Amino acid sequence: LFMPWGIIIGPFVGAFAGEYIACKRSGQAFKVASVSFIAFLVTTALKLIYSVVLLFYMVKVIVW
Repeated sequence: LFMPWGIIIGPFVGAFAGEYIACKRSGQAFKVASVSFIAFLVTTALKLIYSVVLLFYMVKVIVW
């Protein structure tokens, strides 16, 4: 619905809402949401790096 912002901000908002509903403390919910957002960014970067490496080796095998 809110592409691409929904994909980027969605994990943060979802983690914040879920943790706030579970514990009713906004400070803890914000920390959990921040860690969730950082983990999302790190795993996305790792997937991108892995895809580029695989693409490199695939092109290398096909061309050479």
